[in-house]
Amino acid sequence: MSDWTNLSEDEIKNIEAKIVAALNSIGIKVAKARWNMPGPLPHWQLMLETPWCASMSRNDIDRALEQAMASAGIQAPMNGIMLKRPHEK
Repeated sequence: MSDWTNLSEDEIKNIEAKIVAALNSIGIKVAKARWNMPGPLPHWQLMLETPWCASMSRNDIDRALEQAMASAGIQAPMNGIMLKRPHEK
């Protein structure tokens, strides 16, 4: 797993491209991707917004994200990648 406390611009672009492609391959279209470094977490976090989440349970959302991460070969720290509804906090 990459050191998510100090990702380079190329690593950020690579991770984002891989996870978005993996989600697209299972029918989940990402509307918006945003990276941030939230205060309480010691690492970068990728927030992925998709309308697909609006009709799904949190368990279904977590399962789809886990499947996409495995498919893309991405290992992230807990809460390193979040899949959520648009405008959800």
